[in-house]
Amino acid sequence: MVLRRIYDLGKRTYFLIKYRDLKNSLQSLIEEEIKKESIINYYIPVLKAAKRYVEDNGGSILFVNRPIFPFFNLSKNEKQIRSIRWNNRILLLLYNLGLIDTGAKEKLMRNVKQPRFKIVTPNKLRKNYMVNEDCENKFVRVINGYRQNPRKALNENANSIYVFGSSHVYSIYCRQESTLTALLEKEINDPNIHVYNRGVLAADSMNSAFAILDTEISKGDMVILYGLSPLSEGEKIKIKNEVDFLDLAEIFIRPHNYGDVFYDSRHLTPAGNKIVAKFLAKAVKENLATGITKDSFSEKEKNIFQKIDHCRYRAAIRYVDDGFPDYIKSLKSKYKPGNNGIAAMNCNPFTLGHKYLVSTAAKMVDTLYVFVLEEDKSYFSFKQRFQMIKEGLKEITNVELVPSGKFLVSSFTFPDYFSKEEIFNPAMDVDYDFELFIDYIAPALNLASRFIGNEPFCQTTRTHSEIMKKTLPPKGISVIEIERLENEFGPISASKVRELIKNKEFEKLDSFLPRTSLDLLTMFGYLN
Repeated sequence: MVLRRIYDLGKRTYFLIKYRDLKNSLQSLIEEEIKKESIINYYIPVLKAAKRYVEDNGGSILFVNRPIFPFFNLSKNEKQIRSIRWNNRILLLLYNLGLIDTGAKEKLMRNVKQPRFKIVTPNKLRKNYMVNEDCENKFVRVINGYRQNPRKALNENANSIYVFGSSHVYSIYCRQESTLTALLEKEINDPNIHVYNRGVLAADSMNSAFAILDTEISKGDMVILYGLSPLSEGEKIKIKNEVDFLDLAEIFIRPHNYGDVFYDSRHLTPAGNKIVAKFLAKAVKENLATGITKDSFSEKEKNIFQKIDHCRYRAAIRYVDDGFPDYIKSLKSKYKPGNNGIAAMNCNPFTLGHKYLVSTAAKMVDTLYVFVLEEDKSYFSFKQRFQMIKEGLKEITNVELVPSGKFLVSSFTFPDYFSKEEIFNPAMDVDYDFELFIDYIAPALNLASRFIGNEPFCQTTRTHSEIMKKTLPPKGISVIEIERLENEFGPISASKVRELIKNKEFEKLDSFLPRTSLDLLTMFGYLN
């Protein structure tokens, strides 16, 4: 126990030094939001919320305390690793104290022996947790935020085992065939079970918990949470009594006969992963045999979890754009009393159909806020689209134009919208887009209605509208669908206009575009 406390103290001191300057990191923003709410002792409630979610959906969950680096009786390789670790920590401390500069630090660190290769990818934000950036090369495939196991035929009726954790699950020094999850799948050797790598670099158990809560769990699936940082030993002991718990912390404390299993003081070699995979495979079989045993999840714990959830969302918003409070403040400055509605539009370009929708909606409310998608990922730039909309609607006096920013139908809140012409993603996630709208945007303007046009062409937009119809009304916001305006060619669509422009069929545009759009497109050089 004393050795474990020394280990914890050294680890916490190291990470305090290492991360103290990352003032704009998601984690520092989360901690700032939590401090504002004066919340303490929240790790266990969050983990229990994840457990309850998995079990309520018919799955099971196993918590695993990962192996730690040995303290005594070290091998020659382990002594070298320890020397490297302390060398790097001292250099980092000297650098943070201003006693050496960046050049000296990098020069000294280059003299330290490192593993042959290190397979890492940057992180990116998804909702209120981090995933990995997608990439593919001869060493690694990361798809939809997570590293993939070697390709194999998938059984559609198979159950899934999701292994969540940090770089230990990701297996940063290992090729895809020797990652922890690939070796676990090989060890289980059951065609009816697929193992999925959910390791994210630098993720702690809180990040993993919120990723678990955003994972679709089916009956018979299993979740493994591998690694319980930043829980203290006391917290680990407490949660051990309430969940299925596998303690692997001391399996590589010497003496043992496993040989050298560490690349560095934290990460395992393929041989180390293989040993851990054997322990996990045995635990998986035992866990699947025993079934689900629900723990208590008190109202107090539930309230703590919900507060932490909100803190992480606020931090995530600030991580994307620290100006979010100013954005909401600017919306509030546009507020006008009365029955207010919203229409969010891209208008790529602004057509007679858009004008019809807005004019129809404006008759049903006192003020209609038209949010113009601000992201420049369309055929026409935001500046051009905004100008077309402004000129096309200037005679409708109760319309207020608003740039959407990064918080409504953006690549941050609804990334699938911007790839809708290339591919339809049936698993598209719009929860975050609607949560921001319901919790922040709608209250700022007292919005009672959201207007949409019916969508005969785009499956992505149609699916977004269907989810909206189910999501907004229970929150007190009605969704009003307006029939699309038609001309002699059928329903008017901006995609058809772009096709006509591309094919230089300018003579047909009078049936699709108001005069204001035609004049501006000519001025922009599209109709010459």
